[in-house]
Amino acid sequence: MWKNIFLIFVKIFVLMIPFICISLIISQFPMNFLDGEYAYFYQNEEYSESHKNYCRVLIIGDSVAKSSWLPEKLSDDTYNFALGGTSPVEEYYYLRNYLQNNDVPEYVILTQGIGHFMTIDTLWNRSVYFHRIGTSEILDIYRKSKEVGDESIFDENSLADLFLYNIYSPTFYSTAFFRGLITDRYNENITMYNNVVNNKGQIQFGQEDCVDDVNHMADYTSFDYCKIADYYFREMIKLCRENNIKFIYQSAPFNESTYKNLHEQFIKEYDNYMEQIQEDFPETVINSDIFYFENDCFGDMLHLNINGTIKFSEEMKSKYSYVFEPQEVK
Repeated sequence: MWKNIFLIFVKIFVLMIPFICISLIISQFPMNFLDGEYAYFYQNEEYSESHKNYCRVLIIGDSVAKSSWLPEKLSDDTYNFALGGTSPVEEYYYLRNYLQNNDVPEYVILTQGIGHFMTIDTLWNRSVYFHRIGTSEILDIYRKSKEVGDESIFDENSLADLFLYNIYSPTFYSTAFFRGLITDRYNENITMYNNVVNNKGQIQFGQEDCVDDVNHMADYTSFDYCKIADYYFREMIKLCRENNIKFIYQSAPFNESTYKNLHEQFIKEYDNYMEQIQEDFPETVINSDIFYFENDCFGDMLHLNINGTIKFSEEMKSKYSYVFEPQEVK
């Protein structure tokens, strides 16, 4: 009997060896296998943990922010700390961790797509998948979600999935593993890493010279903000206040095609929401006006191309001259 039980365990162990190997290999060599925006997430965490030069102006937000704000057009002490797909939920923890490891910036400027106030759609397949956010933070989000009555980020399998992500389970990482075996993933990631380092956190997502298409924001007939996003948006502002950081929210442009197709009720409800934020936090700067750039400023339906980025950055430098060109006190 015991011999049979032993043989069963041996067979199970043998069957598990390939899965264990995949987990161990990816955990030790993520740059060789992880795809998508892993290099950006890795570099972002690296910058957060340690960097040499003081960052006086920290840009945060999602891919819209990451593509729109070009530090070289702003100031020597500006850094683009944004990450693609992030919402106020992730941004709060990334900012909190940054402040724990670095000198406090004078300004924090948040820019993000309006959609990330409405849904948290990439927490698991980016921030958790890339191990950019920790277990304790996910559990904290879980508790806060229950408190505010918005558990849309979680389902009955979420905590079990968290364990599988933590051990680099083939359940989530086998595709990346096998693709990494047949592609030069490492050099692709190194190239992306070097590009984002050289641009002080900024990169382009869209590469087209002109985009006439209408993006998905024109489909919304109302602005229904997500309770958990609202909670962390407010917590982020409070975090800045506690650290004597001047907080600015600055919206990014739509392409002209999308702007002309936005629903009036959607715009009205979004404006009302931002007016309430401004009222609740009068010390902050909330510039949430919806506006557009011409279609030839866009590289895809959501993101500026390099010409649009330069235009936006130059306009913002002029608009916030007191931020980017502070006058010395005599």
